[in-house]
Amino acid sequence: MLGPTRTLGARRAMLPLGSCTHRIWPSLAKVQRFRRPVTASSIIPTALGRRRAGSMPPQAAASQAAEGEHKHTNRLAKEQSPYLLQHAHNPVDWYPWGEEAFEAARRDGKPIFLSVGYATCHWCHVMEHESFESDETAAIMNKAFINIKVDREERPDVDRVYMTFVQATTGHGGWPMSVWLTPDLKPFYGGTYYPGKDQYGMPSFNTVLRRIAQLWTTKRKDLEEQASTVMEQLEDFTSSPPQSPTAAAAAPDKRRLLSAVSGCAKALSKGFDSKLGGFGGPPKFPRPSEINLLLKAAEEQDVSEQGVPSASLLLGMSLFSLQKMAAGGMYDQIGGGFHRYSVDEHWHVPHFEKMLYDNPELALTYLDAFRLTLAEQRRIGSGSITPAAAAAADAGAAGSGSSKRAKLEDDKTLKDPRVYATVVRGILDYLRRDMTHPEGGIYSAEDADSLDTSTGKKSEGAFYVWTADEINKVLGTERATLFSEVYGVKSEGNCTLSPRSDPHNEFNGKNVLMQFKSLSAAVSAAAPDMPLERAEVLLGSCRHELWGRRAKRPRPALDDKIVTAWNGQAMSAFALASRILPAEQPPPKPCFPVDACTPDTYMTAAVKMAEFARHNLWDASTGRLRRAFCKAPSAVEGFADDYALLISGLLDLYECGGGLHWLQWAVQLQETLDTLFWDKQGGYFQGSGTDPSIKLRLKEDYDGAEPAASSIAAANLIRLAALLPSGSSPSSSSSSSSSEEMQQMSYGDRADAVLSG
Repeated sequence: MLGPTRTLGARRAMLPLGSCTHRIWPSLAKVQRFRRPVTASSIIPTALGRRRAGSMPPQAAASQAAEGEHKHTNRLAKEQSPYLLQHAHNPVDWYPWGEEAFEAARRDGKPIFLSVGYATCHWCHVMEHESFESDETAAIMNKAFINIKVDREERPDVDRVYMTFVQATTGHGGWPMSVWLTPDLKPFYGGTYYPGKDQYGMPSFNTVLRRIAQLWTTKRKDLEEQASTVMEQLEDFTSSPPQSPTAAAAAPDKRRLLSAVSGCAKALSKGFDSKLGGFGGPPKFPRPSEINLLLKAAEEQDVSEQGVPSASLLLGMSLFSLQKMAAGGMYDQIGGGFHRYSVDEHWHVPHFEKMLYDNPELALTYLDAFRLTLAEQRRIGSGSITPAAAAAADAGAAGSGSSKRAKLEDDKTLKDPRVYATVVRGILDYLRRDMTHPEGGIYSAEDADSLDTSTGKKSEGAFYVWTADEINKVLGTERATLFSEVYGVKSEGNCTLSPRSDPHNEFNGKNVLMQFKSLSAAVSAAAPDMPLERAEVLLGSCRHELWGRRAKRPRPALDDKIVTAWNGQAMSAFALASRILPAEQPPPKPCFPVDACTPDTYMTAAVKMAEFARHNLWDASTGRLRRAFCKAPSAVEGFADDYALLISGLLDLYECGGGLHWLQWAVQLQETLDTLFWDKQGGYFQGSGTDPSIKLRLKEDYDGAEPAASSIAAANLIRLAALLPSGSSPSSSSSSSSSEEMQQMSYGDRADAVLSG
């Protein structure tokens, strides 16, 4: 195994072209140039934007037919991952990642084709339908390659090693990821989606396969030499530079840390979209880590920093963005919870998959906004904002037009706490209602694609979009008139706000629901004699009825894998909601998708998650976590983010009244995290370094779509230092598995080392 390395993080520079196979294979350079660029905040899981109408493939054969009806069955049928099971009946002779596949490649002298994706990946479905279900393509793959399929959510270590290669050699990335490796697992060519036939200015997947097979036969030595060179350059490029003794010894004082936060806030504010909210252009991702930083900067601003926006302006930017996001179609106005991202600048038409890894983090962000605005409301003694503002939040109505930065500082509609509490409840109630295992764990995701009964084909968003006629039939003319005023429902469809919203005209005549008007404005236009309180109740009943009708549609596929890290974050959201939401006064009434359950209900859910994790995601005999559970605990051991986020959830559960035993378990897990993943230069590696098939030991240094393990761990260590200043476990028997070096460091010292690293 090569030495310890750091991920590319925000440094997305490419390796020299001479280091990759472009100089052997210049004819395919155009394939790489076509890839959508990777942003600093996340990797966009598509290659071509929105799919053309009617081209959605069927769901995986594994979910469509009984075992005896399948023509093909491969080794993936023995796996637990829903993504791998989707490919269990491809004609491709797939292997899971493991020694059996590696040995076959060495024995047969064949290169490895590695395909990485996830169960709800839109373009993974496309490539499966176009290529992996094809007997012709499978014949080429089976003859020339050892073919390995990996679920990136189950094996993020495999994904990040080879995504680092793809990004470094092409400047782009995404899923499905396609990489060709030597038998000793060194990559020599890679990309993302390849079409089933020559199109989009790209060679077909079959063309690529044949060319690589030919090169392996005629220039194998060159390819192997270049693969070794690439790995050496990747190791050098991503290596953690040795830390000087002075830097290592310098504990970061509060003023220095606040200065860093202020500097980040200053940089983020320059990209603020004052008209539509958010930071940067489309496609628009929610980026909770960035908004969290702005909220923290607003709360504890270092006023000596030059050029940093005022605390009230930073708060206004954050709240304005949060309200715009929640008013848009990216938020499921009927059922609650957020879709992955918006393809346009208006937060309107989303990529429709729903993921666990961002919904709990968003709930925590909106919960923080509720806390800060409630404190502000109490501080200025303004009392409650009018029911009209609470129900509508005019600034959050997605079609309300531009907003100047100066207005953000004193816009009272942005500072109504109930707006943010409602979104928190909408997310958590969705997770309780639709995503919870009977024993308490939370499932990973819902697909973007489902069967459109009007066409008999699967298409993206079919479960979520509406025609005006459907709305009228369910609600009746009178109620539909008001509902349509609020949510912008039109007979011709409403996906026309931006050329990006529906570039292939998939949604002609369809409506993605979004708060186009405030409730007060809609009532004035559609029902001027109706009291606003009654209108608010009416809208809730409309949403509930539409939810019931929608539930009769074919539902998107569920990825029922339960991931430790994401469940730890969900545990935090539920526990903290149980502690903070009692401040809602008066208590909310049911208004779908909000159930208005008591905060104790959220605490009960958090406890059940912790109990599920203890029984199904932790091996008591070894003291180690498992990455996931799907019908049984995964054979894959947990990664640093699994430990860090579960520890964070357990600390929140303890501090919100869950019981001392959760703190005791958190301390035990922290010791294991320190033992397995600690980097002497500061921070935590992603993996334990014990798997010889992982050629780069990476360390994430950037909070992107998911927070980095080191940043969560630093916060955990600071909290543990406050809870246990002596550094000892609260348990009666204090046995530690940490190294001698770690035992000599207090929690505070470890936190300082992470922040200084």
